[in-house]
Amino acid sequence: MGLPKIHQRNLEDPTRVSSLFHWRTLQRLLSWTPPHISSPLSYSSEFVDSHCHLDRLFRVSGYTGSLDGFLEQRRFVEPGFKGCITVFCDEASLSKWESQKALIESTGVHAAVGYHPKNAHNFTKDAELLIRHVLDTSNVCALGEIGLDYSGSYYRYKEKQQAVFKKLLVLAVNSNLPVVLHCRDAEPDCFKIVRQTLPRMWRIHLHCYMNDWEGAKVWFDSFPNLCVGLTNAVGLGSPGPRDVALNIPLDRLLLETDAPYFPPTPARFSIPTMAKHVAEEVAKIRGITVAEVLHKTRQNTELLYGVTFF
Repeated sequence: MGLPKIHQRNLEDPTRVSSLFHWRTLQRLLSWTPPHISSPLSYSSEFVDSHCHLDRLFRVSGYTGSLDGFLEQRRFVEPGFKGCITVFCDEASLSKWESQKALIESTGVHAAVGYHPKNAHNFTKDAELLIRHVLDTSNVCALGEIGLDYSGSYYRYKEKQQAVFKKLLVLAVNSNLPVVLHCRDAEPDCFKIVRQTLPRMWRIHLHCYMNDWEGAKVWFDSFPNLCVGLTNAVGLGSPGPRDVALNIPLDRLLLETDAPYFPPTPARFSIPTMAKHVAEEVAKIRGITVAEVLHKTRQNTELLYGVTFF
């Protein structure tokens, strides 16, 4: 099966619109004086963020502590928010795991652990052993994010990325863990490797999808238990994610902030409670209620990751 060529966000080339979402966010975080950004609407449905990076968010904000404490201190407590899947894919965080573990001991916080493809050229046997060790931690429920990223100069590490990706997919199968996929400017190769390595019924989170519905449907047809994660790129006008939001079966959709990236206007950064803003955009595009989107995507997150948010 072939996939249409796509254009995804690229941190290395901030002249591209999608890249600016990341680049400007990181710039703003360095001089962070957070306002209280809140949706003007209130919904009774409980909701979750299926993908964020608490380690990165806390690091750039100079915060240490729990997610609950962070939300209270920054005045971002939202009624109905039940938790998140936080992703650790930087070796710097994994190598300090004892201090990072406190993040996932908070109520409602579960973790995925992986190795970002942009760092694959630094992957060693020690890194693999570290990941294996961390996967045994309570509340770690998935392997990821892992994948391929050919954006900018990272294309030159293509072979190394593919080798690491295959190795970690096998580890996921041997560990019986769902997989979180990162795929940027590399979707045909990513799809080919996943189809060759993972069983058809594997649980897969295709993270921060930036292609259109035609591309997403190829994944759905091949992997019945795959869900697509949409970020606030939907609200920032990206045509591919908006096309997916319109056409995707609701039981295959996940809400994610990818915090601290993709902040909704006028926020300077995103945080897990802002998954609600993604739901608002999806509901508007589909002509359904926000409560329906929030409720179904929470269920989808629990089913895919095998966790329960109380």
